[in-house]
Amino acid sequence: MNLPAALRFVAKFPALRGASGAARSSPPPRRRARATLAWFVLAMLTFHFGFYIAIDVSGSHLRDPEYGHRVVSLKQRLAENPGRPLVLAVGSSRMSMGIRSSSWEEVRPNKPGDPLIFNMSLVGSGPLMELMCLRRIYADGFKPDAVVFEYWPPFLREDGPYFEPDRIDHARLLNGDRPLVREYFRDPDDIERKMLRDRVNPLFQTRHRLLAQVLPRWQPWDKRLEMAWGTLDSWGWLAGVED
Repeated sequence: MNLPAALRFVAKFPALRGASGAARSSPPPRRRARATLAWFVLAMLTFHFGFYIAIDVSGSHLRDPEYGHRVVSLKQRLAENPGRPLVLAVGSSRMSMGIRSSSWEEVRPNKPGDPLIFNMSLVGSGPLMELMCLRRIYADGFKPDAVVFEYWPPFLREDGPYFEPDRIDHARLLNGDRPLVREYFRDPDDIERKMLRDRVNPLFQTRHRLLAQVLPRWQPWDKRLEMAWGTLDSWGWLAGVED
């Protein structure tokens, strides 16, 4: 066997080619770096798009967990109690901690027409957040027979630092809240730009809300968002927290 024939025979066995052949067949380092960077960018875009779908499109209300947890419980209570007229309580933490529907369930006469009372109050609500909550309720397909609103005169003051929209976190606003932003916020264009930024980079912009649902103890005490829903019962009542 001559030398060219011997080389062709060896080339048929990859394990015998040696490191030099493997090195010649691999792409240049710069090409590998560009490919790695391209795959990384594609993976990050896919990751962020997935979070956008999960937070804003799926209807899971991960963007506003306090409202979302109540919606899930409300759907369960309605499924367990078909035909009962629905009465919703909408207000601030005073109402959230003050109306315990389970107590009514324990003593109600259990007759046809007994109302199903559910607490949909949101911590920190004033008149505008109560309106936001009510609009969301109807947009989610609920049709309450009656709504009981909290009326607390100090929250009616809307001048200067008491202007309620200024203390509503734009990160919790849903796409369906845009009409509310246009109607009542001081600078709706700025808020909508912030909402767009939240959705372009959802993992970073909503990191506090996501962390509050997965690992709340990793957050500083004064930033613990889950206090607004962590002690909710199945009827929307929020237990108080210790100082």
